[in-house]
Amino acid sequence: MEDLPPVDDDHVIEFFPDFGAPSPLWSHLGLTDPRTLGLNEELARRLEAWASFWDDHANTDEADFSNYNLDGDALAQEVANALGSNWAIARPTLHDGGGQRRLIRSSLPPADPGAAKAAEALSGAARERDARIRAIHEAGGRIEQSAIWPRGLTPNVGTRPDAPNGRPA
Repeated sequence: MEDLPPVDDDHVIEFFPDFGAPSPLWSHLGLTDPRTLGLNEELARRLEAWASFWDDHANTDEADFSNYNLDGDALAQEVANALGSNWAIARPTLHDGGGQRRLIRSSLPPADPGAAKAAEALSGAARERDARIRAIHEAGGRIEQSAIWPRGLTPNVGTRPDAPNGRPA
């Protein structure tokens, strides 16, 4: 892939599974539904299935993760292609012991201009939220953590009710 200009943090979508999270996509506003990004329904369902596999099998010995990273890489590249070269998908590797984080990008214009537009709107919302939080702090105010969680995302995402203390084992 040719050298691409760097992207700012507002144009990075994190891609990883978490217990209880129906999608592997995370924006600066938190867990992100693929449809919020304007991704097509077929890709959204495959992303959700990939996240669900983790949720169902990560704490078991029965799962075969040999293709899980490869499948995740392919899905992340599809998301990058949909959003275009102005975006990066941050992809940590799983079950390899390395814990590396790498950026997956497309060198092409957005394959799905509607998705790129939706992602820009999401990025703008994150910048607005961050500006409001900074203004409150600069004025000496306090903000409760619950006030900055996006609607529908709660601090218990990433927990499993069947694990000790509700946390992954």
